[in-house]
Amino acid sequence: MSEKKRSEFSQKAAALVDASYRAGFREGINHIAGVVSKRITPMTLLDRFVELYGEVPLAGTMIAPGHQLWRDYYEFCGDHMIRTDEGWEPGEVKQPYMDSDPDAILDEVNAPQ
Repeated sequence: MSEKKRSEFSQKAAALVDASYRAGFREGINHIAGVVSKRITPMTLLDRFVELYGEVPLAGTMIAPGHQLWRDYYEFCGDHMIRTDEGWEPGEVKQPYMDSDPDAILDEVNAPQ
């Protein structure tokens, strides 16, 4: 993927994140006021964000905020995920890491109890 395309995806992703936060705030106010909207929800915007942003590798200054953003997303969705140097991975791959190098797991969300 070209650097130009990555930049374009990053800009679109940032716009979707901004829109999802705005929509979330607006939907929260509407919920309190008793107004129900079936069109765009924070979750549908986040799903679109994941579809778009998931194609762009995190680089440079995007890495730290990106890890927290994805952590928050996975925690919200309920997915069991682990983070390694390679990025976020499904929780099903945790055991091989535990067997070979437990320190390779940098973070984890929604671990089964």
